[in-house]
Amino acid sequence: MTTLRMAIAVAVTLCAARSVAAQAPGGDSAVAVGLGATRQRLEARAENLEQLVQSTRVSLAGVLRSELQPYMTRRLGQNLRDPVVRARAYVRLSIEGAVVRPGFYGVPAEALLSDALMSAGGPTPEAELGKLHIDRAGRPIWQGKALQQAIAQGRTIDDAGLVAGDQYVMPHRGRTSTGDVLRFGGFLLSIPVTVYTLTRIF
Repeated sequence: MTTLRMAIAVAVTLCAARSVAAQAPGGDSAVAVGLGATRQRLEARAENLEQLVQSTRVSLAGVLRSELQPYMTRRLGQNLRDPVVRARAYVRLSIEGAVVRPGFYGVPAEALLSDALMSAGGPTPEAELGKLHIDRAGRPIWQGKALQQAIAQGRTIDDAGLVAGDQYVMPHRGRTSTGDVLRFGGFLLSIPVTVYTLTRIF
């Protein structure tokens, strides 16, 4: 069958947490099957979490991110002879604060925690590295010594249990708050009054 000689690249967009089929909205997986020089791209629908490959429906429901490549190799091997599968799960993270290019980035699940920062160009000179924290729904899930140790130990995005939508926040060093500005302004305004009072006394 000529269709079996085709190389198929399947771009999968899924919604899931610790598994490929259960990430928060924005989780991505890319599956490339190489059998020849031709490539086709099939867009998967997140609603049914199934891919149509060689007239065979392959469900990814419940498949862990770490199991994506062997699972796809095994399933596609039922229809394709010696398929060469390259599968990678991505986690869409928000990188904000004192980084070169703040924004959303798709980071490989097997990437180191520190690699996510490099996706955004790395920290700026004003970054307060020791105060980096990772938030979920506005609340820190990794911070302080626990986060620093996880980075030092080379833990990955998957090891840390991060899901799509989690947010890296890199504070700025010595950033002045609105309250500080108002207090400093009040101090400056008080100087002429003090000088005038001292002049009247002496």
